[in-house]
This record gives sequence, structure tokens and C-alpha cells, in this order.
Amino acid sequence: MLTFIENLEPVRRMAVLVFILLILASLVVRILRRVRPDQNFTELLARVRSWWAMAILFVAAVVLSPRLSAVFFGFVSFWAVKEYITLLKTRPADHGGLVLMFLSIPIQYFLISPRNVQARRMSGAEADTCPKGDAK
Repeated sequence: MLTFIENLEPVRRMAVLVFILLILASLVVRILRRVRPDQNFTELLARVRSWWAMAILFVAAVVLSPRLSAVFFGFVSFWAVKEYITLLKTRPADHGGLVLMFLSIPIQYFLISPRNVQARRMSGAEADTCPKGDAK
């Protein structure tokens, strides 16, 4: 079993380890519900189920396509920033900066998108950005 995990590429190895941890968490919740039936474990059960959903979405996005994973992380970043902003007390003067922040998310993910990175590698553009001692 250990050699199987060691032979996987890093992304798939982490996916296997995450799913093993989720299986263990699901077993712990099931055991707790049987050992202590008088206690309410619905919140814990809901959290473990949501972890399953997040892990499946994350792994599917990363394994299926590099472009899909960039789009997926772009949407996750957008939603995370939106949730963070709802916790802040903003003034009308902040709205311009917030709009620029939201607009910068797709720009950043375009710059690191697989097609853009591959084009930069083929053109040799990254050699210009590396310090003298770090060039490959």
C-alpha cells in the first residue's frame, strides 16, 4: 500500500491521503454516534459531509485539467473575498477600491493560467525575470 502511494505523482498522492483522512473522520463520526446516542452529532456530521464535497470538487478540478483548476480556484478566490468583504464595515469611499480588488482576481488568474505560463516559457520571458544566479 505504501509503495502504491509513493509511486503516485504528488497531486494524486495528496488526494489519496486526503480521502484516507476523510474516511477516518467519517468512521469516527459513525463510532461516536453509536457510542453516545444521547448526544447530538449533526453539526459534526454536516461538517464531514461538506469536507467530502469540497475534497471531491477540489480533486476533480485539479486532476481533470490545469485550465479547469485555474478557473475553479478563481471562483473560489472570488467567493472567499466576497465572504470576507461581507464581514467588514465598508464606507462608500471604499467601493472603488473594492471593485478594483474584485476585478484583479480574474487578471491574476489569467496571468498564472497554464496557457499563459506555457507561452511565457516558450518565448523565454521568464529568463528575463530570474535573478542572475537563479537562471536555469
